[in-house]
Amino acid sequence: MLRSTLSLLVLLLVNSCTEQKITSTPAGSTPALSSPETGPATTSPTFHKGIGSPIDRATALRWIANFAKVNPTAPATEHFIDAGVLKRIVSNSTCVGVSLHYSRDGAGHLHIIPIGTDSNGKQIPNLGIDIGDSTIDWQTQQRWITNYTGNVRSHFFGTQTFSRLVQAEIVRITMALDDSGNPQLLLSD
Repeated sequence: MLRSTLSLLVLLLVNSCTEQKITSTPAGSTPALSSPETGPATTSPTFHKGIGSPIDRATALRWIANFAKVNPTAPATEHFIDAGVLKRIVSNSTCVGVSLHYSRDGAGHLHIIPIGTDSNGKQIPNLGIDIGDSTIDWQTQQRWITNYTGNVRSHFFGTQTFSRLVQAEIVRITMALDDSGNPQLLLSD
C-alpha cells in the first residue's frame, strides 16, 4: 500500500555494489587512502559522501508501482532501520556512506543490513545491528549477507543522504524498480 506520508525520497546509484568490490576492513584498523585498484586518493572516488540524491514523489510512486507489478506476492516491500543506528555508523570518521545490504536469515526472511563503507569501498565492521527484536553480531551479519543470492547485493548511499534524514527516528526503506527495471531502494523519514 502506498503511503502519502513519504516526505523525502532518495535515489541511490544505479551502479550497485555488486560491481563495486566492497571488502571488509578488520576491526580497529585504519583504511588506506589509496590502493592499486582505486589509484591515488586525489582521483574521484567511487564511494563518496555525496552519492544519493532526492527524487520527486511522482517518480518514487511510479518506481514503487513498478516493483509491485513485477513482485505481486513479495512478503516485505518496506524495511525500517532505527535512525540512531545509521547516525552511529556515519559518525565513524572513515565512513563516507552506508551500504544497505540485502540479506537472508536462517529462516530465509529478507532483511536490509546497513554497513558503513570507507572511500575505498571497504566495509567498516560494527558491533551489532538491531534486526527486529534482536541484535545480530558482525559474524551473523556477514553470514546473512552471504545467504542472499540476488544479482544486486547492496546499494550505497553517501553520508550526506543521511544528513537529510536526521530528524527521523526511523528510516523507511522501500523496494522499487526504476523505469529500466533496475532494483532501487528508496529512503524516507
